[in-house]
Amino acid sequence: VTIQIEVLGWVQQGLTESHPETDDLFFSPPIVKIAPHGIQLVRVALRHNEHLGIEKSDRLYIEEVPATEKSTMTGIRTVLRIGIPIYRKPANPAAASRLTWAANYTDDGALRITASNSGEVHMVIRSIAVSASGSRLVVEDSAQCVLAGGEREWIFRDQHLQHAAQLSLDAVTEGGKLHVEITPQAK
Repeated sequence: VTIQIEVLGWVQQGLTESHPETDDLFFSPPIVKIAPHGIQLVRVALRHNEHLGIEKSDRLYIEEVPATEKSTMTGIRTVLRIGIPIYRKPANPAAASRLTWAANYTDDGALRITASNSGEVHMVIRSIAVSASGSRLVVEDSAQCVLAGGEREWIFRDQHLQHAAQLSLDAVTEGGKLHVEITPQAK
């Protein structure tokens, strides 16, 4: 199999995520052919040793290059693309993430929970559970990363959470568990 390797930046501005080209990291080799059951080492290094005020994030993409020969096989053919996060820590060893949680309701009555990170480093939120007084617990188990200066949102379309005056949010993060009481805001 032939593999192509690419490093792109990883930026969250509000709820928008982008992956701009970057030359901050050097990697080798950019393209490699791996035999069945083979192993390939990829080296990644910084081009510049900057003293960062906040963490910089990139993603290393490993992508299978589709075979060029024609196949007699019928059916679906897939190619693999894996994105591996790379976090470059800031110079301050005491740097931390600082999450702020907010809630509001969409036009169709769904609950929108937003986490904003005003800290200097990312935070991975492994799961969140939301409940309202007298309602059942609604859990979202999907790891989401909130980069420094970024935001993530979750939409819950559960009728038990609609129009609640107060919400309880419990999250499991890479830094441990947290509990937050949230008052949903008007749109």
